Amino acid sequence: MRNLTLLFGLLLLAACGGNGKTDLKPSESGGSRAEGIVIHSSTKSLFTPVTPDWTIADGSALDRCRSWGYARASEYTGSQEICRQYDRHGRCTITTTKRYYQCEG
Repeated sequence: MRNLTLLFGLLLLAACGGNGKTDLKPSESGGSRAEGIVIHSSTKSLFTPVTPDWTIADGSALDRCRSWGYARASEYTGSQEICRQYDRHGRCTITTTKRYYQCEG
C-alpha cells in the first residue's frame, strides 16, 4: 500500500511539470516618441524557464516606430536583466529582461 501511495504521489508531481511551452512573447513596456525609443520586456521565473521570442519584439518595435513617423527600428546591443524577487537562498526567482530599440530615419 505504501508503494502505491508513493507511486501516485510521483505521478501527481510529474503531471505538474509544466505545459512544455518554451517560447514567450515579449510585450511593449515603455518608450518615448520624442526620443524615438521603444522598450520591450519579458518576465520569466526560476521554475518556468522560457526563452523570449525576440523576433516578435523586433517586428512590434518596427511597427511602433513607423506609427511614430520613423522609417526603421534598430536594436541596441544586449539587453538588461533585472531580478524582481529573490528566494531565501539568494536565488533570483523572477527575472525581467528588457530590450531597447532606437527608431531612426
